[in-house]
Amino acid sequence: MKEYLKLIRIKSYIKNVLIFAPAFFAGVYNLNSFFILGLGFVAFSLTASLVYIINDIVDVENDRKHPVKKHRPLASGRISILSAKVLMFVFTILILVLIAVIKNTMFTITLIVYLIVNVAYSFYLKNIPLVDLITLSVSYILRLLAGAFLVNVMLSPWIILVTVGLSILLGAGKRLEDVILMENNGVITRKVVKDYSVEFLKMIIMFSSFYVVFTYTIYSVLVYPDKLVYLTNIFVFIGFLRYFQIIFHKKVYYDPITILLKDNILKFIVVLWLVSFYVLKDFRWSY
Repeated sequence: MKEYLKLIRIKSYIKNVLIFAPAFFAGVYNLNSFFILGLGFVAFSLTASLVYIINDIVDVENDRKHPVKKHRPLASGRISILSAKVLMFVFTILILVLIAVIKNTMFTITLIVYLIVNVAYSFYLKNIPLVDLITLSVSYILRLLAGAFLVNVMLSPWIILVTVGLSILLGAGKRLEDVILMENNGVITRKVVKDYSVEFLKMIIMFSSFYVVFTYTIYSVLVYPDKLVYLTNIFVFIGFLRYFQIIFHKKVYYDPITILLKDNILKFIVVLWLVSFYVLKDFRWSY
């Protein structure tokens, strides 16, 4: 079972939590919405796993020659290619069933576009510098749009811009981990790593972080002009300071998602932001 969880990259499912974001920001908190968003979350997660399996099957011979990727379930032989194909078939059936249950045309279109974008990324776009980061950004935006379609809410343009900056940061953080691995151990996880440097990626991370803080600040002021939502910027700012401390001072170069999952302080800051936003978005004030 452990090998199958590695094959489908279950840890990456956390990225699909973004599907719930539109409902959270719009204040849509009811059981029906949560249920339909949960189905959407599973559909996106299974689709992502489908792409990962396809990619591993296609690259299995090259992975077997790679010092790191040779330990993957297919490359190591712990899972057969036939078993992987059977799993692909099962996932495809489950995705179609979920689409039939959800019955949302715009969501289905978004999911199909997401699949196409990710297949294109896995086979070609991931090897083009900067385009790889932009493609990752598109994937995050598609998750956001899917969530909005599922609960029928309008997304603020500023939230979309926040997502763009955050997704670029996540991609740059992941590339930074790859570049450090290449420089320290001579391991090249993907071809595009050669076109990046530690300094360049750190600059992207810094710029993306400031961009997120800036756009989120505008969102909190313009969308909630008579409320105290702007105070949640404190936790956004502190969160980025903690992240900078980890990668620049402690020199821990895991990808941002892994850092979030491993660092209790960062997780606590995220919880504080969530709670403060939930409380302050409905708290009116006047002079």
